[in-house]
Amino acid sequence: MNDPEEGLRLFNTSTALSKFYLNPKNDLTFIKSNGLEYSVYASSFTLKIDRLDLWRAYGGDGSGYCLVTPLKAFNQDVKTAHRSFLPSNYVERAEDAGNNALSDLTEILLKNKVSPFGFSLYKIKYSDEEVNATSIKLEGSLSPLVDFKMKKTDLSPLVDRVVTMMTAELLHLYKNKEYASEAEARILKILPIDSDELNLDASNPPKLFNKSNSVLFEIPQSSVVVGPKVSDKTAAVLHIKHRLAKKGLLRHSNVLISDVKYR
Repeated sequence: MNDPEEGLRLFNTSTALSKFYLNPKNDLTFIKSNGLEYSVYASSFTLKIDRLDLWRAYGGDGSGYCLVTPLKAFNQDVKTAHRSFLPSNYVERAEDAGNNALSDLTEILLKNKVSPFGFSLYKIKYSDEEVNATSIKLEGSLSPLVDFKMKKTDLSPLVDRVVTMMTAELLHLYKNKEYASEAEARILKILPIDSDELNLDASNPPKLFNKSNSVLFEIPQSSVVVGPKVSDKTAAVLHIKHRLAKKGLLRHSNVLISDVKYR
């Protein structure tokens, strides 16, 4: 993630939210709850293609390639969209540990399992107006919970855990306005550190990642855009078409050459 203040934007305007995160930067990276540790994992996309600034920042300075997937590859139906703001295994494990306080919430929270209809894209917000509007909504929802938390009852730790788990992904949907030109959208998912869904990459030290459902080249109008500084564009186009054809994917995919004029 390129924004050094990733996940922190809403803390500047939401007083109630700050009551649940003593050290936001650290608490968002290592979310501790009921003896388990969680992190938020993101897949990043842009809603704009073939732009000079994006080629420079993410496309090998124009010598790379842009993979384009139609929006219909994702589940954007508000009724069935993936909402993982509280993972079901959090509830299940808490109950296994004998936390009876969660039993009344189980029926509601288990509905937040991964949608069988595929992943959903969430648009990143950048403007002060969008941040302020969300902060107002958060204040209205969280203020009663802050009052309850301050009473320091046996349920106060439970309120802390539920709020942090349910807001962790939301916080990653707001970035500094300096990044607005990226027009980013994200798949977000929160997972425990011991999840079987996590894999290690080949870097040193290895980084954790979660494989998303396949969204590339399986939907009509998928395409590959050859970067403006690729040296032999014709050879590149033929190479990509050959590999797509061998996989049976060329019939509904396009291979295009960037329209950006860039030396």
